[in-house]
Amino acid sequence: MPIVSVIIPVFNEEKRIEQCISSIQNQTLKDLEIIVVNDGSTDHSQDIIKRLSELDNRVKLFNYSNGGAAFALSMGLQNATGKYIGFSGADDWIKPQMFEKMVNRIETDQTDLVMCNIQKEWENKIQNTITIKANEITGDRLLQRFIAFEFDYSICNKLYKKEYLNQYKIDFAHEIRIGQDVQFNLEVFSVIHNISLMTESFYHYVAKPGSLMSSPPQKRIISFNQIIHSFEKFCKTYDFIDQWNIFKDRIGNAYQSYFFNLLLNSAYTKPMGFIQYYRFLLNSLPQLHPLLIPSSDQSHSLNQKFKNYILRNKQFKIFSFLSAVRHKLIA
Repeated sequence: MPIVSVIIPVFNEEKRIEQCISSIQNQTLKDLEIIVVNDGSTDHSQDIIKRLSELDNRVKLFNYSNGGAAFALSMGLQNATGKYIGFSGADDWIKPQMFEKMVNRIETDQTDLVMCNIQKEWENKIQNTITIKANEITGDRLLQRFIAFEFDYSICNKLYKKEYLNQYKIDFAHEIRIGQDVQFNLEVFSVIHNISLMTESFYHYVAKPGSLMSSPPQKRIISFNQIIHSFEKFCKTYDFIDQWNIFKDRIGNAYQSYFFNLLLNSAYTKPMGFIQYYRFLLNSLPQLHPLLIPSSDQSHSLNQKFKNYILRNKQFKIFSFLSAVRHKLIA
């Protein structure tokens, strides 16, 4: 049994998959396996991975038809045999000491999870996407803090104990096309007791255009509704009443601004004219899950209180009209 299994889902990444795999092969921790799930690539990704696997038996190739990112990640988990589980995007790369240092930290601290910083690369720029200010061990209110975005939602900057994933059957929901990281981590942060935080930026995320995260806002809303349904099912399965109540109490205020930014301020909506934007909002707002509209108003802003009031009472026409007027004025 290797110490770490690193899972990489791949779909048409012939330009960068070799760099990703090489960065894991070159880890100072040698006792690991690299689970590469080829999710129906139509380019030369499979040929590249096969060649690397023939040169290094730690690289294990699994081929499937195109089932989506969540499906590929799930298949990776099914085939992983390591004590700890790590993940990487096929177009990203990691620093050589990442897994050695993370394993040392989680075993020294005797915590359930370890997390490091992430650096984002785009347009020849590099910056941290999150900021862990100091080495620390934290053990209380983990789910609340995750919901409030205090911990990054990515799976790629974390090292998970496989025993927890097995014990609670934590997996990726295949139907979730966007945000499968959120669904997975909600379940993880519901069952773990403490985590270690590391200041180092070991993981390098390489941004690229045309990703799922640049898809239309309605698709993201639908996916997040599926995340809510999946987490509710998970909590009911294990009778996690407290965890579900925490989620219901916190999720509206935490995620409302995210979805309103998608609908009101995203690059996707900026080119729309008044009528097109008005109709877009009328079609989108009914898709918002009731949990995303806080039942009680904790906002200090009169504008936010008014917004919550008309949405709770499903006055979508009023909201859409006022938003379209604002959109026209600032466009």
